[in-house]
Amino acid sequence: MRSSRSRLARWGGAGIATAGELTRGQGRAIVAVAGLVPVVLALTQGPIELAGVLTGLLVGAAYSSPPLRLKRFPTLAALSISGVRAVVVNLVVFLHFSGGEIVAPVWALTLFVLPFGFAIAVLKDVPDAEGDRRFHIATLTLRLGPRRAVAIAIGALSAAYLAMAVAGPLVLDGVQPVVLSATHLGALALLWHWRRQTDLYDHDSYTRFYLRVWKLFFLEYLALPLACVI
Repeated sequence: MRSSRSRLARWGGAGIATAGELTRGQGRAIVAVAGLVPVVLALTQGPIELAGVLTGLLVGAAYSSPPLRLKRFPTLAALSISGVRAVVVNLVVFLHFSGGEIVAPVWALTLFVLPFGFAIAVLKDVPDAEGDRRFHIATLTLRLGPRRAVAIAIGALSAAYLAMAVAGPLVLDGVQPVVLSATHLGALALLWHWRRQTDLYDHDSYTRFYLRVWKLFFLEYLALPLACVI
């Protein structure tokens, strides 16, 4: 652990930290605009969309701001991120556009995104270890080390992909089973390939891997609908 901490310290000094690049005023202005614009747009879309946007804002405020500041607690932080991305984004947006009962593929997508959101919550903390240590935020990276934290995240992602590839064709009626399984197993293979290429202590290497995980996240919103429409 001591070796990992020293390597992370060198990594942080190599330019991974971004603190100080914005003034406090600039940061507040960005947050204010990012919070106000979605609310104004949601007001034009009806109560369901407005409820979803306000829920996301409240969870985000609880995550980042005193007195709750849920980001201090790994489990609550992960639940906040995965809850908004899985439940609020998928279910509320679907209800807004459909106005009816939530269909099985949307439930499957929601269940898939829950562990995916957890994994992203863990992975994003790996390069922020020094800042989190300074402000006493006990992330999984600080508690277990970057390798174990990343292994937990990869395990969650792997479980999500395998569940969709194996159980999805069995429980989802009207979904093309070969397409569903092939796309998810292919994405899982890419994930492991990219992980093997990644040096967790190299800024560029890890950043490239983290951005690729986000690409896989958005790819899911193509893969599952594709299996539904074929």
